Amino acid sequence: MLDQILGPRRKRQFQRFIHNGKITLFCLILTVLVLRANLGAGKFGTPEQDFNEIRETFYQYRSKRAEPRRVLEELQTVNEQSTVPVTNNYAEFDVNKLFVDEEDDVKKSLNEPYSIGPKIEDWDEQRGNWLKRNPSFSNYVNGDKPRVLLVTGSSPKPCENPVGDHYLLKSIKNKIDYCRIHGIEIFYNMALLDAEMAGFWAKLPLIRKLLLSHPEVEFLWWMDSDAMFTDMAFEIPWERYKDRNLVMHGWNEMVYDDKNWIGLNTGSFLLRNCQWALDLIDVWAPMGPKGKIREEAGKLLTRELKDRPVFEADDQSAMVWILASQKEKWADKVYLENHYYLHGYWGILVDRYEEMIASYHPGLGDHRWPLVTHFVGCKPCGKFGDYPVERCLKQMDRAFNFGDNQILQMYGFTHKSLASRRVKQTRNDSNNPLEVKDELGLLHPAYKVVKVSSSS
Repeated sequence: MLDQILGPRRKRQFQRFIHNGKITLFCLILTVLVLRANLGAGKFGTPEQDFNEIRETFYQYRSKRAEPRRVLEELQTVNEQSTVPVTNNYAEFDVNKLFVDEEDDVKKSLNEPYSIGPKIEDWDEQRGNWLKRNPSFSNYVNGDKPRVLLVTGSSPKPCENPVGDHYLLKSIKNKIDYCRIHGIEIFYNMALLDAEMAGFWAKLPLIRKLLLSHPEVEFLWWMDSDAMFTDMAFEIPWERYKDRNLVMHGWNEMVYDDKNWIGLNTGSFLLRNCQWALDLIDVWAPMGPKGKIREEAGKLLTRELKDRPVFEADDQSAMVWILASQKEKWADKVYLENHYYLHGYWGILVDRYEEMIASYHPGLGDHRWPLVTHFVGCKPCGKFGDYPVERCLKQMDRAFNFGDNQILQMYGFTHKSLASRRVKQTRNDSNNPLEVKDELGLLHPAYKVVKVSSSS
């Protein structure tokens, strides 16, 4: 019949069309099955829902493929519109852009005398009542060891030279190690609490605020950021200061007789939390406000103190002048310590470390093995110091490693040398690790244990 209607040639074309249609239909069915399996379709079972799922998946895939190009185009548009250069290189970025204050600090009236805070006259009574109401916050731990808060800090801005922040990190790591071993709390400050008391004097508003905020603390230990502990085993002889309120490294003759401006050092000192301390701060602080007051006070200190250069008032010179000129009022509660190095000048210590290691041992705290090595004049966070930069940084590395070796030895390591950052193993690991002897007794020192009363 097809031959009669279409003819032989037309018949062959029609049969080829039917055959191709069957193949196309078969491929279409196979494609749908593959899409259903790979694209997650078929959860609901209806063709319409399947089709919608496939369409949404396809659009998502296409949008993801286009996303990188779109992000690059948007970023290019933003960069073209912005007038500020954009860089991914930290070395090229001016970090000072991040540290621009919105407004100037509010200064106190020049017509009013400077005050570091409201006058407090009954602090001992207030503090005593607080301690009675809060017996769980004792100002003494382990019976007779005073609760101590070590306070240090640095500027809220990055150092003025790239390497300075690295040495600040080393310094605070060193202090944390000592405090952890000796059961001392630590407070690190990066805020200028009083804009007028910058520089040497920034510590005083902070110290006063911490004394008043932490009545449970018996002694506050101030330590400059450029000072490091170099005798991790030495414990402060607290019994020696049971009747004293201020402990500074110094010499009575140099302060009270000679009035020498370097007769004591304020880079590391102990201050008891009491009314006497608040009264001393009230007398000490008025020389500190920057500007005319500090400049005039500097002239007074240079005139009254032996060998003091001409420069604005500093907290150390002011303390010497207060003690020397008002000895009757303050001296009997002040202990100028020189039996160990509460402050040790780095210039006479660091080159002798190898000699100390060969001849002595930790726990002495004095010239044989100094408690503190203080890098006076190096100013690692500033642009300029009083000594060559290379010498200061090398010696600071040696001091850090000297103290750090006493920490590492607890775990069986030591620095390859005092000048090296690398460490080496000093003892083999044991399958009985708890039987390894802690030579310095620093892993679990007895003075870290706090006695808990039965009522607690």
